[in-house]
Amino acid sequence: MKIKHLSKKLFREYRKWSWNRAYDAEHNRKEEKLYQSLIAQDRTRMITSSQERLIQAYAMDVFGSLDFAPGLRSYTSYSREFKEGWIPNNYFGRIVLLAVNDKFSMLSKLRTHAKRLLQTDLLPDLVYCIEGNYTLPDGSQVFAGDLEKLLFSENEYVFLKTNSSKRGQGILKLDRLKFKTLDLRTFGDFVIQKALTQHPFLEEIITGSIASLRITTVKKPGLVAKNRLTSLRVGRAGDEYIHDATTLVIGVSATGNFSENALGDNWKIYPAHPDTGVVFKNLKLPFFEEAQRVCEELHDRLGLMGIIGWDACITPNGTIQLMEWNAQYPGINYSEALVGPNFKGLGWENLVK
Repeated sequence: MKIKHLSKKLFREYRKWSWNRAYDAEHNRKEEKLYQSLIAQDRTRMITSSQERLIQAYAMDVFGSLDFAPGLRSYTSYSREFKEGWIPNNYFGRIVLLAVNDKFSMLSKLRTHAKRLLQTDLLPDLVYCIEGNYTLPDGSQVFAGDLEKLLFSENEYVFLKTNSSKRGQGILKLDRLKFKTLDLRTFGDFVIQKALTQHPFLEEIITGSIASLRITTVKKPGLVAKNRLTSLRVGRAGDEYIHDATTLVIGVSATGNFSENALGDNWKIYPAHPDTGVVFKNLKLPFFEEAQRVCEELHDRLGLMGIIGWDACITPNGTIQLMEWNAQYPGINYSEALVGPNFKGLGWENLVK
């Protein structure tokens, strides 16, 4: 019997080790691609031998493995210097999130239950489809034949988001004509949201798509939630909503100031928006403190998990609307490079010790 239990234990440990190796290998291939892209744009961003020694020593001493060095290398290449306190993206994904969010992280995928879980009116949800049944946010049922009137009597267009939507996938912009041609039964569970209008400051950067303000709050046991990382994702000309392939990520400091550059796909560096020419340096986000406050209060109200990424819209009058929230994998690597380290002092490096 002891041999059987030992065999199962060894098998579980091997499976975990194998999964970790595959996870790190996939992430580190991406990190190497980012590093090569950075130095292709500017050879002066190439890592020096002294920086490489710092990176490898830090990866081993702080995180316990050279598998976390590639993330530190791409951060250093962008920043042109090594900074203590950075969290590599693969360490965040397979160590930090599992430790602080774990069993509750999947809740954020339930777009159809967001208002009930968060208990807020700040989501622009109009109707939910759950197991083929249509309901309003207050829980009352709606017949399929009444949806068109409900959605378009006051809205020129709306957005459909499936429960699995992410990075611009699983999202549809619908006007009345397009809605009529859809077979809604093919989308599984989804939410339909009204379109939002953003602040003129954001319209100056680019029109057509709503800029998404990502605020990542951290709640340690017994303490109130605090914003630790902020970025602004803006689209390109012709985008109707934010797409992962075309979005530009601007870092936002703790005081609401923009980073000098934005990073695009494969970390292409943009000091100004390529379509409008708006220069990012010295810009400051309006109503930043209000957005932080809203997200921190919602995190405290929800509890349950330690890290939440909130996607917010700043409206013309400065009020905050939430487009969605993410506790499963709120990415950090763009902002760690642009304005990090963002998580210094939280003790996350001790999670492997």
